[in-house]
Amino acid sequence: MVVIRIKPDGTLGLSKPCHHCTIKLKEYGVGKVYYSNENGFLVKEKPSNMENSYVTLGNRKLNVKANRK
Repeated sequence: MVVIRIKPDGTLGLSKPCHHCTIKLKEYGVGKVYYSNENGFLVKEKPSNMENSYVTLGNRKLNVKANRK
């Protein structure tokens, strides 16, 4: 799987899958993920080796709404 983020200036930005996405990648048996890091370089990593506590803004908003109910 390839995940990249292109910033408005045309350079690559950080696109490492978030915590929830990493869980799904492991569940679906994805073997390797290529993503752009904060320095604009491509990184190859196995989801089983990914350590990531980052949660996207969208998931944070969903969690807040779920906790209000």
